[in-house]
Amino acid sequence: MILFDLTKLKGIISECEKEQDQPGFWDDQRAALAVVNKLKDAKNTVESYEEITSSFKDLESLLEDPDAASLDMRLLLEETEKDLQKNIKSLRNLLLFRGEYDDLNVMMEFHPGAGGTEAMDWADMLLR
Repeated sequence: MILFDLTKLKGIISECEKEQDQPGFWDDQRAALAVVNKLKDAKNTVESYEEITSSFKDLESLLEDPDAASLDMRLLLEETEKDLQKNIKSLRNLLLFRGEYDDLNVMMEFHPGAGGTEAMDWADMLLR
């Protein structure tokens, strides 16, 4: 399963930037904001992917270093690994909410069912 196509995203970025350069781009505010949001989303995804690629290459080069057994190198490896995991999680979250309706608001109601006070407390916690 392909979550995103990097070349397609880079194409979207260049298309949106060309569209922004057109005279009269801001005449239709709603359409302009849609283009700006599309551009921002594509740029965030590409930047996140490039950060992951860079962190992975850094980690790979650190592992190939003959001094990898030293304490300083181990700390650096752990820090680089944590950064890589954080960036992967960030990209995963970006890609997870790409559905047609994911950018829309939602209205939820919580109604405690059978269970008495505990159900009411649980509904209150969810509401907060």
